[in-house]
Amino acid sequence: MRAPVAALFAITALTIGVARADEPDLADVLQAAKPARDAWERCAANAARPSLRSERPAETVAQLALDACKDREAALRDVLRRELGPDRAALVTAELRTIYRANLVKAIEQLRRR
Repeated sequence: MRAPVAALFAITALTIGVARADEPDLADVLQAAKPARDAWERCAANAARPSLRSERPAETVAQLALDACKDREAALRDVLRRELGPDRAALVTAELRTIYRANLVKAIEQLRRR
């Protein structure tokens, strides 16, 4: 899932804008967020796995998986909050949630076609 990394980079770049001396370095933000971001992705994938062969729509499975991982999402938001502040952290986390949900839906649909 390279797309979330690129998305996090793009979203963070847009929310930070042109870096000033008192703003965090984008590379530092990405590095600090990586473990929490990876944990959230793993949690959601693991939460979705038992429902791969269910009759539930992929969108429902993805949403339930992300809902089951709210603690990991909050951990990422906390890392981002320290680096970006609460408003930017909330924006980045919300955008990533949308991206993760779409990626989970695609992955579930691909796995179901096998």
